Amino acid sequence: MSSQRHATCPEPLIYTTLVIAPCQPRTARRVARAARFLLPALAAAAFVAPALASPVLGNSGAADGPETVQVAGTVAPVSALSLDPTQPASNLTTQFIRTVAPPAADYSEIVRLSPSVLSIAPNGPGLSESADLTIRGFSDGQYNVTFDGIPFGDTDDFTHHSTAYFAPQALGAVSVDRGPGTGATIGDATFGGTVSLRSIDPSAAPGIAVSGTVGSFDSHQAGVRLESGAVPALNDAALVFEADRLTSNGYLTGSGGTRTNLFAKLVQPLGPDTTLTAAGSTEWLQQNQPAGATRAEIATYGPDYALSDSPAQQNDAAYNGESYRTDFAYLALHHDGSDRVSLDERVYTYGLYRHFSNGLDVNGETPDGTALGAGDVPGQMARNDLRAFGDVLRAERAWGPVTLRLGIWGEHQTNDRSQYEVDLSRGGAPNPVLPPVAGVPGSAAIDRVQSDTLDTIQPYAELEWRPLAELTIQPGLRWNYAVRTVDSPVMEGTRIPTDEHAEYDALLPSVVVRQHLSPAWTVYGQAAEGFLAPQLQLLDTTTGAGTVPPERTWNFQVGSNWQRPGLSLGVDGYVIQFDNLSGTRTVGGETSVFDEGGATYQGLETEATIGVGYGFSLYGNASLNRARDHRSGAPVPNAPDATLAGGLLYRSGGWFGALTDKWVGARYGDTDRQAGLDPFNQLDASIGRVLKPGYGLPGVRLQLQAQNLLDSHEIDALAGYTVAQNTPLWFVQAGRSVWMTAAVDF
Repeated sequence: MSSQRHATCPEPLIYTTLVIAPCQPRTARRVARAARFLLPALAAAAFVAPALASPVLGNSGAADGPETVQVAGTVAPVSALSLDPTQPASNLTTQFIRTVAPPAADYSEIVRLSPSVLSIAPNGPGLSESADLTIRGFSDGQYNVTFDGIPFGDTDDFTHHSTAYFAPQALGAVSVDRGPGTGATIGDATFGGTVSLRSIDPSAAPGIAVSGTVGSFDSHQAGVRLESGAVPALNDAALVFEADRLTSNGYLTGSGGTRTNLFAKLVQPLGPDTTLTAAGSTEWLQQNQPAGATRAEIATYGPDYALSDSPAQQNDAAYNGESYRTDFAYLALHHDGSDRVSLDERVYTYGLYRHFSNGLDVNGETPDGTALGAGDVPGQMARNDLRAFGDVLRAERAWGPVTLRLGIWGEHQTNDRSQYEVDLSRGGAPNPVLPPVAGVPGSAAIDRVQSDTLDTIQPYAELEWRPLAELTIQPGLRWNYAVRTVDSPVMEGTRIPTDEHAEYDALLPSVVVRQHLSPAWTVYGQAAEGFLAPQLQLLDTTTGAGTVPPERTWNFQVGSNWQRPGLSLGVDGYVIQFDNLSGTRTVGGETSVFDEGGATYQGLETEATIGVGYGFSLYGNASLNRARDHRSGAPVPNAPDATLAGGLLYRSGGWFGALTDKWVGARYGDTDRQAGLDPFNQLDASIGRVLKPGYGLPGVRLQLQAQNLLDSHEIDALAGYTVAQNTPLWFVQAGRSVWMTAAVDF
């Protein structure tokens, strides 16, 4: 048991990131060693920031506020760096999403340009589930994802299905917090950062908008948005409804899919200080998820090789498909009174129902043949049915220089999972090729049948104290309590009857100290302890659930943000000590979990945005990241040693456009320096025109986008290994794609 506008200036598009790394600490010396690295970094930032920025600006005027620096032209699509930060963050606005991300994109594509982020989309932007999304080297399941402030994820391993819940048209903003948050930050894996998805809000004016997109890979997208506008008879209640449908063949052969999303949000004012919000989303998704290809297959069939259309082969697309039905709904009551008291409660539920099948070995190393026929095609059929109910309650009270925040998050998840060996040539008939489990009829064709639950309770308390007008001290304490149960006649991995109950808990202290050195310049420091209960697979052991330790971290970071009209600059340094890191390895589509031991993540990041004038703004971000395991000193898998992003944005006179590039440095796909991956980059472009309504005609937006403009085909990720011979499987950059969009506002 473990236990900040100048009248004619665009707000900057993005920023710049740089990450450097030294240091190798342990518990009693962690703070001291972290300070040896972080404090010089902060001192350097304090002197470098003004030195770099002043010649560009040519003036010493202070920024007027913390959130919207603007530069000569129009508003650019990324918020400026906050002057009241608790941690490094990238805030991507609606304008950014619509300008840069294709209409098919999922959230992993939207955040791809952010500092220290690696995103892999082998089938094209949003055309299949993200193959990998890492933040500072932390993989999915090791960071938080929230929707309108509500954490969500899979029961078994805390991961996420990037295409399964929300269409990009329903997202109003996305932020990437590269840090553990404060005591009030809730979620299962907060130590790796948080990707926050925020839904669109209803407009005060009624209207109808329709849109359509045609793109590469025979892709088609259509959408409609209905706005009620504020209704005076209902105390200015407003409703927005969004419906979208996407179809595509995908970049990879045989990897097409369809996606239908519905989203609605009602905002009902109950008084001058109180609002009731009801929101809901549902999705139907069908896709053929690619499993990767060997180097020999890529060399023989090309970089777009994945699945075939031959019923006699295990990689026939008809055998390798999955369907999702998901929903997410919440009811939120928010009160923000003049008495300095704020209350917010969100009662919610979400569900994911996934049914899928696959050939036993889609890469051809295992011959055909089943217990029912020597030439029959073997495969597997499986399902995963998840339902969660939860409540997030937050309260805040301010007394002069002191603000107290109290809250609690509670959630109950149920998850039924099963997988069967089948004969695909015979419509999925059971294929009894496994040793039978005593007392379980038909178990010779059963890989797993299990029901599991996850209950989470996280109460917290946080104090924000301003002893001086320029100084804020923000300590917090959160208790993370998690209970896993599993009841399985045929347990995954062991295939033995299992009835396990395991409890995990930890008190997680945190503190943020922030100092305003001037109205335009802030420095801050942060320390926080992190915790993550073991994945469900780690209960698959005959030695008992209690022997598996949770993942534990200590996060230390310092930073500085600086703003002037036309420029925003930030720098931060971090050291993260990780105990009991859980590694993963995928063989034949099945992911196993193992204890990778301790690890140290460290780096220095810097961000900047510059307004050039005449409607143009520049951005860039660069990072040197280092993540090493303690056992061998080898790099942690899927942790790039550097990233770099840059671009040019234009928006003026109804025209808008962007030219962006993201480069990702070298990394390894597996432990012990195995499966080395070379650097790669992706150049994207977008141009559009907005025609305002007039002369009886509606408003029109026309846009042309190109992804991977240079048509790069670098191998960018390890997908796993084959079943029979453990041959590495790889993903390749999706080829160039072009997207044309027209939208009309009535």
